[in-house]
Amino acid sequence: MTHTTAPATGVDITKAISDGAATFAVLLDSGFMDECVNHLNTHFVLPHMSKLANERLPTHQRNLTDARTRIGTLLEHGFALALQRALDTRGITEYRISHVVNNRYPDLYIRDASSTVAIRMEVKALELISEEKSANFDALVRDINPQQDLLCVLLWEWAEADYDAARVDAPLVRRGFAFEAYPIAKARDLGWLAQRDPGQVKGIDFSGPVVGNTESLKKEEHNMGKLMRILDDAAPLSEDLARYPSVREYRAFRSTTISEGLAHNATAMLKGLGIVIEQPDDFVHSATAIQTVASGSLFDGSKHVIVATGGRLTLRSIRAYAAELNALESPKATVLIFTDKFNWSIYDYDGRVLTLEDKGRKAPSALRCLRSLLGL
Repeated sequence: MTHTTAPATGVDITKAISDGAATFAVLLDSGFMDECVNHLNTHFVLPHMSKLANERLPTHQRNLTDARTRIGTLLEHGFALALQRALDTRGITEYRISHVVNNRYPDLYIRDASSTVAIRMEVKALELISEEKSANFDALVRDINPQQDLLCVLLWEWAEADYDAARVDAPLVRRGFAFEAYPIAKARDLGWLAQRDPGQVKGIDFSGPVVGNTESLKKEEHNMGKLMRILDDAAPLSEDLARYPSVREYRAFRSTTISEGLAHNATAMLKGLGIVIEQPDDFVHSATAIQTVASGSLFDGSKHVIVATGGRLTLRSIRAYAAELNALESPKATVLIFTDKFNWSIYDYDGRVLTLEDKGRKAPSALRCLRSLLGL
């Protein structure tokens, strides 16, 4: 990744740290985060986290989740080293990066010369292509310091790279993000409380979120803080929360991350089928409409395939998408439509209407069905 702004100076960094979370988040977004991510990839991920192509990753979901957790922990450590290196190269000795050694919120501190904590950072790592980006930001609002706390997200994906004399696979960080933690946590809680089924009771007490009914309550099962569920389009916001820059930036981060992940998976699937891909440059996932992610034809030109995404698939949205294909004069095609949770439906498009062929969950089953329908 290349810098789009000049690196911050030592004076900028020391002042930003002393001013608190809001100012330090702005500095990170001004190019300082990019610098740290570049160093993390070049000097930590490639030499210390890469593998050969024949060193296969686990495929069972539980083991795959364990691998992602391990990668996340290592990236957090590498990010801490990159932050420390950025301070050292500027001759900043007033502050140092410190790990929180017990397994609780947050992950990192920036301490001053007397070891007093100036900034606290919770670091989350998200794999771009994971079907359910399950990293949780579940810290209780009562445990968050509005003046000191940041939520940092490292978005990564496996990529091929040359290192020394070998071609390796490495979990390279595509981009880093930084947000004030307090407004994100408040928005998370308000959005979660507002979304409940009829007769369901939700609440947040001193020990955390609880769910149930009027007869009994139990602890919420760690789904409230999933990063891709915070600040969705339906999340209600008070005027004071809506004014926070981090809230606007988090919504943009969420949209970009979901869109890029869906686009990556769609193109990888079509390439795996031997399809020559056409991909729109302006794809942005929508929760309310179906959008084409990628399309193309088999190498012999015999069959056309379209991959699209949408939120909840309804008869109305399916008809609207068929009308869009009609207006674009799309050829007859097999159409695969994913939701952002990777539930899928496959339709036959005859040049006029979409007719359901099959549906299911998870990308591998979609790929098997698509192969069968295409006779591959």
